[in-house]
Amino acid sequence: MANQSEILYRELMEEDYPALEKLIIDTWRFDKLFNNPTDTSYLAKLYLKNCLQNNTYAKVAVSEGTVVGAIIGRNNSSAKKPSLNEALSWVGDAAKLRLSKSGRQVCELFKDFEELGEELLAQCRQIFDGELAFFAVDPDFRGLDIGKNLLQTFISYLVSEGAHTLYVFTDSTYNSTFYEENGFIKIGEKTKDLQPLIDASLSMCIYSYEF
Repeated sequence: MANQSEILYRELMEEDYPALEKLIIDTWRFDKLFNNPTDTSYLAKLYLKNCLQNNTYAKVAVSEGTVVGAIIGRNNSSAKKPSLNEALSWVGDAAKLRLSKSGRQVCELFKDFEELGEELLAQCRQIFDGELAFFAVDPDFRGLDIGKNLLQTFISYLVSEGAHTLYVFTDSTYNSTFYEENGFIKIGEKTKDLQPLIDASLSMCIYSYEF
């Protein structure tokens, strides 16, 4: 296990994408949704590309050359629309995922979650300066303040850009006490049934932060 002084923080690079896709699968257990590892891979790629769209900030934490944490977000005032190539790449991965029945079900589920997020955001009746779109730390490297350090670098960036508020969506699979311990306030919550994929439901929350 590395110690805090051995963790390197740097800008996200394209060659980090496979490591982030693995981090996504391990963190959100996408492999539980499919019997086919190929579909799991397509979903991880799709999820990452969705998080990268319009982002203005992306950093990773690295231990001995391996990405062990990442944060992706944006300052809304400087966000740009995805390029044509980015949009086509996203559509291509979505089309591959829809080739299987479970893939189509997952795509519909994620569409429902996007709509749920839009509802939560609208109910807040607040305009935010920034969004935290992706935030994960390898479970084997938790307890080293990697998450706190990554979060602080993003907040410092937003402050330097003149921002004052940000929001993040999370769900019941994530340890939400981390956000609460770091000054975030839950301002909305909705529950979504995961059937027929899984016999369970998932609570989706929105947290805000002011600085």
